[in-house]
Amino acid sequence: MWPIFQKEMNAHTESLKKLVDGAGSGYLSRGTVLKDSWIQLIVQRYAALFTAFVALTGEEDEAMLFSNLMRMRQEVSRLIITQAGKLKDPAKSATYLSNTYEILLHHMSTGPHSTTHPKAQAEVAHWRQREEEARRRISLAKR
Repeated sequence: MWPIFQKEMNAHTESLKKLVDGAGSGYLSRGTVLKDSWIQLIVQRYAALFTAFVALTGEEDEAMLFSNLMRMRQEVSRLIITQAGKLKDPAKSATYLSNTYEILLHHMSTGPHSTTHPKAQAEVAHWRQREEEARRRISLAKR
């Protein structure tokens, strides 16, 4: 079962990677135009996937499972940052980041997982830290 799971997780992670790489294309190449609604949908699906896996694993550490989710998290994070970088106004970019991280945190908290699971706590802490950094950027940009 693991080889099939690994193949599917790799496919999802690679498709996110291609999406991010295409969205960040320069002036000479035609990049993928991403809509904010697509980013929100990807964020929601990532949160749903993560919380579902946490609910299925219990307290034990499933190293293979969570290493795949961490690779996916990196691509989701890159996608959010790439989309925010398209906004030239630093305050608007930081606001976009903050709002997107809030959406992700909301969906992480409403999933079917245990909030005492160490991986769930670490994941929420990761995204909460990103959201706090974005709020600080908003404050600095408005000065």
